[in-house]
Amino acid sequence: MNREKELLNIIKDLKKERAKLKKQIYNRKWEAKNKQKRTLQKAQQYLDNREDIRERHHQWYLDNPNYNREYGKKHREENTEYHKKRHLEYSKTEAGIKCHKKATWKRSGLNMENFEEIYKRYCETTNCDNCNILLTTNKKGAFKCMDHSHVTGEFRNILCVGCNVRRGENNL
Repeated sequence: MNREKELLNIIKDLKKERAKLKKQIYNRKWEAKNKQKRTLQKAQQYLDNREDIRERHHQWYLDNPNYNREYGKKHREENTEYHKKRHLEYSKTEAGIKCHKKATWKRSGLNMENFEEIYKRYCETTNCDNCNILLTTNKKGAFKCMDHSHVTGEFRNILCVGCNVRRGENNL
């Protein structure tokens, strides 16, 4: 009698498992058949709830500040060559050059409140504001210098290196 009950329970479990597998197969077939439709539905759901999703992601980011920091650190350690190459490529772009220039000017004490204005003027200036000599951006010849007050950090002019040195000696 017990043996029969055990066999009946095993058969019942097998039928449940078979029904479960049939359902999984049906769902996989349906997903494959309706993949494009589901992709469009998911995209529409995202568009309908974009602000909520962004807010949740932002809140998670605020709640887990160390996760991103540690993940980034680990990724950079594991992929040093990739990051070196990426940094090198970025430093050759206009944005990279601009970022480097801004950092250099900050280190030298230039006030950066109107950086865009100063950078635009720096790029457009071809002659020294003092002696009118043709300026270069490399270290040979009369290269461009940002003349500024070392006390206040206020930008004054774009000069050649010679005029900048002479002006510095006179303004001390």
